[in-house]
Amino acid sequence: MATKNILEFARRFVDSHNHFIATSKKLPCADNTHADINPYSSAVHLFFIWVAIIFFITSALFIILTLSSAIMTAKFLAGAALLTVIVLALVCIYMFRHLRPEVNKPAVKADRHITGRAGDIGCAVDGFQAHELLLISRLDWENTFDTIPDIITVHDRDFNIIRANMSARKALKLPASGLSGAIKCYKYYHSKNSPPDNCQSCDCLRTRQPVEFEIYEPYLDSFLEIRAVPRYDNENNFLGIIHVARDITDHRRAREKSSLQFKRLNVLHSIEKSINSAMNLSSMLDHLVDQVTTQLGIDAASLLLLDKQTRLLDYVVSKGFRSDALKHTHLKLGEGNAGRAACEQNIIYLKNLGNGDMGNFIRSGLFAEEEFVSYFAVPLLAKGEIKGVLELFHRSPLEPDPDWLDFLDTIADQAATAIDKAALFDELQRSYAEISLAYDSTIEGWSHFLDMRDRETEGHSQRVAEMTLRVAHEIGVEEGDMVHIRRGALLHDIGKMGIPDSILLKPGKLTHYERQIMECHPGFALDMLRKIDYLKPATDIPYCHHERWDGKGYPRGLKGEDIPLAARIFAVVDVCDALCSDRPYREAWPRDKAMKHIESLSGINFDPRIVKAFWELEHKRSLLAY
Repeated sequence: MATKNILEFARRFVDSHNHFIATSKKLPCADNTHADINPYSSAVHLFFIWVAIIFFITSALFIILTLSSAIMTAKFLAGAALLTVIVLALVCIYMFRHLRPEVNKPAVKADRHITGRAGDIGCAVDGFQAHELLLISRLDWENTFDTIPDIITVHDRDFNIIRANMSARKALKLPASGLSGAIKCYKYYHSKNSPPDNCQSCDCLRTRQPVEFEIYEPYLDSFLEIRAVPRYDNENNFLGIIHVARDITDHRRAREKSSLQFKRLNVLHSIEKSINSAMNLSSMLDHLVDQVTTQLGIDAASLLLLDKQTRLLDYVVSKGFRSDALKHTHLKLGEGNAGRAACEQNIIYLKNLGNGDMGNFIRSGLFAEEEFVSYFAVPLLAKGEIKGVLELFHRSPLEPDPDWLDFLDTIADQAATAIDKAALFDELQRSYAEISLAYDSTIEGWSHFLDMRDRETEGHSQRVAEMTLRVAHEIGVEEGDMVHIRRGALLHDIGKMGIPDSILLKPGKLTHYERQIMECHPGFALDMLRKIDYLKPATDIPYCHHERWDGKGYPRGLKGEDIPLAARIFAVVDVCDALCSDRPYREAWPRDKAMKHIESLSGINFDPRIVKAFWELEHKRSLLAY
């Protein structure tokens, strides 16, 4: 039994030794203590332990051999037995005195101090159970780590990726064999052979300061929101960084799309101003062609006008050509691609002029030298009559999206309007009304997009715009102001385009700093809209709808009737629609409950006169519904 215990003790020692090498910790026991067998506590202890074990085994073998000898005398047997007992006793005393647990000597752990107390040999079994629990916990953590959609990697000080979750392994195409060896972060994130000069994550490794930034990474073809923080061990030794990258490509492209729509809206207004102010048809069309090539991103454009007398399509203006290939164009209706578009009153689109379509360009021989690939012929129609043809040329394949085609269609409408204006100036007002309607349709589409980006209820901007007009009519607002109120209501949250997605779409509560940034969106709206002349009168709602009747609103803290009337009306309507709509964090309120809540804020948040008018209008609506 003693031999078995000693061997078990030796096995336990070796296990402790290996565990210490692997983890630099003692083996855990079931009672959260640690067996105090530490191979590195004393070199002397280690030496005597092994000497005692070897001596004991040698003595036992010697006794057995002696017992089997016929020449062994009884006296010698007694002496050997006594010597063995003495050696065993000395070994036990030494082990008891020098290998017992060290009392009151705290062992530092990651988050608390524990007092080590060695158990018996059964502590090894508890250690194995704890090891199994630790393994289960680790597997659970790794599973959680792999389910996080963000791209998470852990880097050492030499730019090596030493750990990555499943999203990172897929996005970065990390080796399937594992992360051993030199897995350089700059190779898999940037496809570089050394750290890029402009990589802020690499700077975090050098400076040991946390960074947060957004970047477009061409190698991954993605917009990424990146956070990198330094990583330290328990003794505050720098180990590397934790790198978290979130793919914000969809949000970023949606924001860019919204910005492009805003820019195109401004262009439409610029063309409208040119139509209304310029009496010279040539300068008007020159401005139009210049905007077409810039905003549609094409290489060249030309415009042909229909001569009512000769019924020929004649060249008027062009941009982007290398030669004078088209300056002497005179086409009959139905002749060539432009004549066919005018005759059929349909857009002609040729994807590849090299596939035999070039033969339809029966003009100057210099045209082949232009090396055009894609072509559009857009008929310019005004009041059902053909006015001319707008031609677009590009020297590479062109695959337009629906927004591009819509903008082209709007440009074509404006070009036709400009031509018609030169001949029929008396119908200008009617044409202006049609253009304004086109603008409003664009604004409606834009407001719908803003609702989607801000995760608003479907149709929120349309509903609040219509209800704001009803209340304005109820209190006697002049008809001339209605169009500006409607546009302002549709664009009430346009300033949120300037708010980062990380704040605008944050699911939790905003910090004080984030709240300050969010409250900047009315100012952003003013900066954007006042640059467009026809939208300047519509800025009251986007800029002032967060002001309060008691003066505690933002951005300027206006009080009472200092707040523009349109903004006072919209504030009531906006809150009512928000309360009566479903949100991810609550269900929609009943209409009666929402109305009572608004009435309770009369004279605090809202103008009492507006609340009363809104209540009366709701009462009329409920009676009609009944």
